[in-house]
Amino acid sequence: MQRSSASAILVLAVASAILFCAQPAHAQRQASYVPVYDQLLPDGVTPEVAPDGVFANLSGKTIVVVPSTNFNTYVGAWTDFYGRGPPQPWVSENNMTVARHATDPRHLTDRVMTALQPHFADVQVASDLAEARDMGADYIAVIDYWTIWRPWAMRQRTRAGVHVLDVQLRQVMAIENQVDVPLVQSMSLSIDRAWENSAQMMTNSLNQSTEPVLESLQQHLAAAE
Repeated sequence: MQRSSASAILVLAVASAILFCAQPAHAQRQASYVPVYDQLLPDGVTPEVAPDGVFANLSGKTIVVVPSTNFNTYVGAWTDFYGRGPPQPWVSENNMTVARHATDPRHLTDRVMTALQPHFADVQVASDLAEARDMGADYIAVIDYWTIWRPWAMRQRTRAGVHVLDVQLRQVMAIENQVDVPLVQSMSLSIDRAWENSAQMMTNSLNQSTEPVLESLQQHLAAAE
């Protein structure tokens, strides 16, 4: 009985080590989540809620998209990781390609831009709120995205959101969603299979966190016309 238990623990330890190695570094070491407006507004400042009717008649207006600190941190880690090539000799270029596609932050930004474009006269991008206001924004959409691999739980935790402010920096929309997605598991201890499972988990995590946000965004946009 003791030998059987020891063998099971050893197999679990080996499997966990392989799965951890299959997690891209940006997923393993993502920074802690910070408030959406961190470094965009002064510390402790929270936008007041705009009166009803402020977000309306969008067709002649300009909206500027701004990334949150969480999103910038994720993009920086993602770019650094995939810009350096395979991190270990047993990680193939195909592994990297699959994981890169599964975690590409443009899956969110491109879809937010696509959702906004039919409703506004102009959709632009800025690095922060001050630049967005200088560009003549009527509204500012802050895109938020954060994720982390939780090895003890064998899950990927992901948080996504779109927060919209008016030109006076009052909040007219706040949509966010967080999910904990389990690892797609198999009995194989193959590194290639582990990376495939990891990539599928990250794809599921990205989709499950962002789909409700995008759906809600589209509903708000349709109601504001």
